[in-house]
Amino acid sequence: MPPATAAKLAQAQLDAAAIAKQAQLEGSRLVEEARKTANEFLAAQQSEATARANDLVAKARQALALEHKKMLEEARLEVTRLVVTTNRARAAQGTQRRRARPLQRGRRPRAHANQGLKN
Repeated sequence: MPPATAAKLAQAQLDAAAIAKQAQLEGSRLVEEARKTANEFLAAQQSEATARANDLVAKARQALALEHKKMLEEARLEVTRLVVTTNRARAAQGTQRRRARPLQRGRRPRAHANQGLKN
C-alpha cells in the first residue's frame, strides 16, 4: 500500500473515531436531558396529584363538618319535639288527675269560692 493511501486510511480512522466519540457524547447528553425532563415531569405530576388530594381532603372535611352540624340540628329539633310532646302528655295527665281526685274521694268538685256567692 502506498504511503499516501495508508495516511489517508489512518486519517479516515481517526476521523471516524472522533465522529463516534462526538456521537457518543451527544447521545449521553440527550439521554441525560431526557432523564432530567422526565424527572421534572414526574415531580410536576406528583405535585399536582398532592394538590388535588389535599383539595379533596379539605372538601371532605367541609362536607363532614356540614353533615355533623346538620345532624346536631336534627337532634336538637327531635329533643325539642320530644320535650314538647312529653310536657303536653304530662299536662294532660295532670288535668285528668285533678279532675278525677274529688270523684275518687266521693266528693263533687269544689266550686270556686266566688261562684257560690250572690250579691
